[in-house]
Amino acid sequence: MKKNSITYPKLMLSLSVLYIVAVCIFMLIHRMWFSPDQFFIFAFFGTFFLGRARIFFLDWLPFILSYFGYEFLRSVVPFIIGHTFLH
Repeated sequence: MKKNSITYPKLMLSLSVLYIVAVCIFMLIHRMWFSPDQFFIFAFFGTFFLGRARIFFLDWLPFILSYFGYEFLRSVVPFIIGHTFLH
């Protein structure tokens, strides 16, 4: 007799899609957009609940560090130059 249960990959896929839809609905209702650093935090919590946080963190670590490095250097430039020209 065969069990009629949801397999693990189907469950993970459905939870991932449900999470993405929930975040999109939340953003549309509140008319807000989040920055890349906030995206990584949302994505980390989503993968944490799915049990894949370590894999996500190790895969995305170079991109996260390069983004934070970019943001840090962008905030340091006005102190080095003294003034910036923005158009």
